[in-house]
Amino acid sequence: MAGGADGRPGAAAGEGAFMDLRTYVTFEADVPDDASFVEDGDAADVPGGRAIAEALSALLAARGFAVSAPEQHEHFGWALTAEEGGCRTRLLIQYPGPWLLLAEDQSGIAARLLGRGGPFQRRVLEALGEALRTDGRFREVSWFTQAEFEAAVRRGGVGGR
Repeated sequence: MAGGADGRPGAAAGEGAFMDLRTYVTFEADVPDDASFVEDGDAADVPGGRAIAEALSALLAARGFAVSAPEQHEHFGWALTAEEGGCRTRLLIQYPGPWLLLAEDQSGIAARLLGRGGPFQRRVLEALGEALRTDGRFREVSWFTQAEFEAAVRRGGVGGR
């Protein structure tokens, strides 16, 4: 698989330190399906992934991060945020098959001007990578830059999409 098939979130080879972080993560997880559907069964009333988001929140908190409780993100996923001194990294989890986690730097302007947002996001991603590698509930972890992920989707190389 392209990019971060080694399970590491670092920058893609030959690319900039923070601009090209692998912030797209696909994985499979051995957790109960916690989605609930509207009466006709076509749309999720509550999307699956809450248990995964709670597990990731706890795993990051155990590694010293201040992490929010997961909140439902619209009708398709769960979001949580790691924060420290004006730096914020938002994690959005959804299930298009396999699970997809997107990490977004939402650091404040002061943190960005001081160059702290990117390094904080890298620390969050490295901790997340270690958690996904060592926790037996997660498997088939692959990391991508946005460009690598979009190329893999076009090739049909991400969960058959």
